[in-house]
Amino acid sequence: MLWYMIFMLKHNILACVFLIIYTVVALGLSTTILSIENKSLRLTIRRLKMEKNNCDNKDNLVKFRLPDTVKPLLYDLYLYPDLKTGLFRGKVNISLEILKETESVSLHSKGLNIANVKVASQPGTFTIEKTYDLLNIKRKDNSKFIPGFDNVEIEFDGDMKNRIVGLYTSSYTTSSGEKRQIATSKFEPTFARQAYPCFDEPNLKAKYKVHLLKPKDSSYIALSNYPVENVTDYDNDHQLVTFDETVSMSTYLSCFIVSDFTHTETSFNNSGKVVPLKVFASPENLDKTRYAGEVGKKVIEYYVQYFQMPYPLPKLVTMNWWNDLWLNEGFASYIEYKGVLAAEPTWGMLEQFIITDLHPVLSLDAKLSSHPIVKHVVTPDQITEIFDIISYNKGASILRMLEATVGEEVFQNGVKNYLNRYAFGNAVTKDLLTELQLLVGNKFDVTEMMDTFTLQMGYPILDVAISGDTYTLTQKRFLKDPNASYNVNETKFKYRWSVPVTYVTNLGKSSEFILFKYNDNQVTIKKPAGATWLKFNTDQIGYYRVNYPLDEWKNIINNYTLFSTGDKTHLLEETFMIAEANQLSYTIPLELTKKLKRRNRLYTMECSCIQYKRHS
Repeated sequence: MLWYMIFMLKHNILACVFLIIYTVVALGLSTTILSIENKSLRLTIRRLKMEKNNCDNKDNLVKFRLPDTVKPLLYDLYLYPDLKTGLFRGKVNISLEILKETESVSLHSKGLNIANVKVASQPGTFTIEKTYDLLNIKRKDNSKFIPGFDNVEIEFDGDMKNRIVGLYTSSYTTSSGEKRQIATSKFEPTFARQAYPCFDEPNLKAKYKVHLLKPKDSSYIALSNYPVENVTDYDNDHQLVTFDETVSMSTYLSCFIVSDFTHTETSFNNSGKVVPLKVFASPENLDKTRYAGEVGKKVIEYYVQYFQMPYPLPKLVTMNWWNDLWLNEGFASYIEYKGVLAAEPTWGMLEQFIITDLHPVLSLDAKLSSHPIVKHVVTPDQITEIFDIISYNKGASILRMLEATVGEEVFQNGVKNYLNRYAFGNAVTKDLLTELQLLVGNKFDVTEMMDTFTLQMGYPILDVAISGDTYTLTQKRFLKDPNASYNVNETKFKYRWSVPVTYVTNLGKSSEFILFKYNDNQVTIKKPAGATWLKFNTDQIGYYRVNYPLDEWKNIINNYTLFSTGDKTHLLEETFMIAEANQLSYTIPLELTKKLKRRNRLYTMECSCIQYKRHS
């Protein structure tokens, strides 16, 4: 089985001058009152916005979400793209199950012309109502659809031009100047509805039987999720390519392409079975596919071993709704580094993760404009907005922290059990955490720890106080703007976190983490006997910051060359960011940069350059 892996008039001037003078005087007389009132006003506005959003979301549930009365079972989908005109037409036969008595069958459709609708159970005339992105099929006699199995056939057509989502045309130019057209698709998150009428929500999975029209020219191919079953002549100029029936999957995972691409081929070991792996490209870029194939082979074989499942994964698990997008994309963003590490062990991929994924999101998440990873979304625009650095990078970063906290083997087994338990189904964040909790036992509350990072935006900074060999840690929310104000009661955790604290000394790494729970005022740690220095957050594995007394910072600087690459990049990035927040003198990060030598790895030098650029 093969899967194919692409925002004045003078009197007005006088009035402004008077207003400025008046404001300055007023501010001089009542700065404190205005400060309090402004803060109160900001909090009131924020609260009103939240209340409005709640009302809007309830209204949007009706406008954009599908009712729970019908579920699809199989899409028998015919698509006929015309590369010359940029138009397409199609037909879809949807086998479905009516779960509850209902006045209409509702599904998604956007930008499509609906030519004809048939319902197998009761042939007759139907009315079509379009509301926002919903297509509501009703009987003219107002009779209801009763529970049972049924089939809906819809004929439609649309435009592929001047767009980059749904089913669309793209092109490339050959070295001889010839422009070549292709048809391709992008359906994530809510764009499948622009290619064919469907139940375009991630929890409504169905099987697919796909038929694609392509030019009869032998240089053209058609690709979809599964291998080709057969090719038949359609007319004098076209062929119809039929693909094997797929497993149940969400609409956004379906994909189609008609192009004149060619390929190189290799194979990989799929739990003892040899499976072909093809990499496609335009003919002039074919030579670039060989390395991609070599890496792809190694990465897939690593994933087969890691998940202990054959590829393609027969146990496809998707989030129940887009609120939990981070679990899909965050996991993919993290595990991809492990895959490349398996293919190219000398590239230091886990060190690269710190600079390319962790550091950018730590900067963004230290602003009031951030948002929680788990965010309630309803409309297509709201859904698209959460495909951002928070879902991807923060998601990956807290999963990395979770893996280090529970242990790599426990994490791997928990993921494997999660995939098996929810095979072909949908899951939410809590489901994965429950699987991990079963393996962790009573050691700590996995869900509680992760909820503090997923249900509220931002992250903490741990302030260190030292008395002899005793280190006392307290926590607060870290913000780049030292004057930023917010309401701690916005979240149930009051912007406090359950932090898995790790540390490293000249004697080695701590064998266990210390959980600094969100409802604890402080936590104390004794420096091991014989240790001359102590640095918290080993290899920046945790999603938090640490600030030390000045003397301890100097001690760390003096021992900088002894740290691992991960700790070196951590200290460089962290000192600059804490200094930017006006909680540390810039002399500390600047002193650290003096410690850089030629023998330092590229990632450390890159981190230093990035910080200089950000703060210059």
